[in-house]
Amino acid sequence: MNVKELLSFIAFIFYIYIGVYSFFNIKKNIESLLFLIICVSLAFWSFGYVYAYGNVVNSDFWTRFSAIGWIFFSASTLHLILRFIDNKIFNKVSTQFLLYVPAIIIFYMRVIIWGEIQVSQRLQRFYSLYDIVYNNGYLTIALILVALWSLKQTSIRERSQGRLILITGAISFLLNIIGVISVNTIHLKLFPAIGQVYAIPMILGIYYSILKFHFLKISPNIILDEVLEEMMDVFFLLSPEGKVTKINHRTADIVGIPKGKIVNKHIANFFKERDVILNLVDIRNTAERMIEEVNLIDRNLELKPMQISVSRISDNLTKELIGIVIIGHDITVKKQLEKQVIKHEEMQLRLTQLAYHDSLTGLANRKHFVERFEEAISKHNISIEKLGVIFADLNDFKTVNDTYGHEIGDYLLCQVGDRLKKALSEKSLIARLGGDEFAILVYDILSFEDLNKVMNSISQVFIEPVIRDNISLRISASLGASIFPEEGSTVDELISRADKEMYKMKNQKKLALK
Repeated sequence: MNVKELLSFIAFIFYIYIGVYSFFNIKKNIESLLFLIICVSLAFWSFGYVYAYGNVVNSDFWTRFSAIGWIFFSASTLHLILRFIDNKIFNKVSTQFLLYVPAIIIFYMRVIIWGEIQVSQRLQRFYSLYDIVYNNGYLTIALILVALWSLKQTSIRERSQGRLILITGAISFLLNIIGVISVNTIHLKLFPAIGQVYAIPMILGIYYSILKFHFLKISPNIILDEVLEEMMDVFFLLSPEGKVTKINHRTADIVGIPKGKIVNKHIANFFKERDVILNLVDIRNTAERMIEEVNLIDRNLELKPMQISVSRISDNLTKELIGIVIIGHDITVKKQLEKQVIKHEEMQLRLTQLAYHDSLTGLANRKHFVERFEEAISKHNISIEKLGVIFADLNDFKTVNDTYGHEIGDYLLCQVGDRLKKALSEKSLIARLGGDEFAILVYDILSFEDLNKVMNSISQVFIEPVIRDNISLRISASLGASIFPEEGSTVDELISRADKEMYKMKNQKKLALK
């Protein structure tokens, strides 16, 4: 076994090991399959030349055998690079087939025809030229695409990865060119044409890229498409800049827009809370996982309540952000239940309000007034302050109702309630007992003099007239009061005493008018 045969055999073992190991130890996707095809092609190429060198009898067979490898090596390499730079044109099966047409033509010419018929020199020259243009052209295009892609990248990680593939690929390409020129032009045997061996640097570069970085991006194919499509939750895969790179069917169904019109759009365009989303996906935001409740906007501009979980994915080595995953759970039912709960609580609050407050003035009603009065009396043993109760009955209120109508009368009652609240301490409890009767529970008084001061404040309320619709209403009130514990020990006794005092004052005013 000469040196070229030995090197070819070592290369064969290397390609088989790298191809099989990488395929079974990294996530299976289109890229890993293409890398396996490249390694298998190189293995065919290498193994064929193990027996083709110096084997005069079977040289043609083993040359054709190796041709299977180098014919499809260039096409599969360019295909892998197109996947690497995320070229959309060759995502379809039809365009991918066109990529392999030149390889199929050479395969037919070199492997099928040449073994069966005598080929003319003219056809051989055409084949040689076609072979050079195809193989070198495809590999040159692949290197140029990687170089251009690397220049456009803003990420240090992606630029570094592009340079790695470009440099190792260029080394393999130049070694092969030099070897071919040395043998065929200047006949330099010290630098043999062993392209199958020279491809090792490029394979190592690509292998490192796939194994360590998965091509330095979150390829949509890394995540099992079957799992995503079965998810009932909304799923967005974003670039570090916040642009959508992948969604599932559920997302497209909810938004009501085809996948193709969602991909490459900024994620903030699909949510009502645009500022919240922009903050969540901001590259300066270092939180690894965040949860927010937002509203997804569908095609008809209707809102779909969502609880979204935002996870940031960084490279293990450089810690650089390489993507963002958003998973959204439809919380429409939850929001509906929350609204029902709020509505129920509001209804309960309203019922409580109606049970303890006067519906017209918003003041406490008789029930509330009595309960608070009883509570105050029960706690009085621990305090030295006294309690006072004042009754106020509007004079001639019936005349206002009969003259101007109930709407004016109701307005007058509300105004009286508002004036009382402004005139009295916040500790005082003001209630409308019904009709034109008001009651005030006064806390923290020490003597009858204090209670009289409160009654004077109430009297001041009626000095200014109440004006409505250019009608000036002058109203007065008869007041009566009692004090606990001197004038009664129960609510009924104190209310009765104040009521009597109030009617006594009302009768005195009537006598004075006569």
